[in-house]
Amino acid sequence: MYVALPANIASGPVATIVALYILRLGGGVVEVALAIMLNALVAIPATMFWGKMADTMNKRKDLILLSYISVSVALLALFGVKSIASVILIFAALPLLANASTAALSLLVMETTPKPKWESGFTKLQLLSTLGSTLGYVVAYSATAFLPLDYLLPILFIFS
Repeated sequence: MYVALPANIASGPVATIVALYILRLGGGVVEVALAIMLNALVAIPATMFWGKMADTMNKRKDLILLSYISVSVALLALFGVKSIASVILIFAALPLLANASTAALSLLVMETTPKPKWESGFTKLQLLSTLGSTLGYVVAYSATAFLPLDYLLPILFIFS
C-alpha cells in the first residue's frame, strides 16, 4: 500500500506536464483538450479491463508493478519528444497499463486488512495516493522554478 506514495509523486503531475509540453511545442488549447480527452476515453475501458483482471487473477502485486513500470516508461518516452502528436499519443496510451493498479490496490487492501478495518485501510490508501500526488506537484513546481521543463521528467522518473 505504501508504494502508492512514490508512484503518485511520479504520476500526479503528468497531465499538467503534458499540457505544458504541448504548449511549449507550439500547440494550443485544442491540442491539450484532445490529449486529455483521449486519455480519459482510454482510461474508462482500461480500468474496466484491469478491474476484471485483478478480480480473476491472483497476481495483484504483478498488476501494481506493471502499472508503475508503465508510468516510468511513459515518463522516459516523453523525455525529448519533439512532436505534439507524439506527446498526445503517449498520454492517450498511458492508461492502457497505468490503470492496472487501481482495482488491484483495492483488492489488496481487502485481502490484507480484516473486514472491520477496511474503512481505515481504504482511507490510508487514499491518503497515501493524495499525498503522493500533492508532493508530485510540489516537486514539479520546485523543479520547474529552477530548471527547464525537460529536466522534470527524469526527476519524476526517480520516484516511479
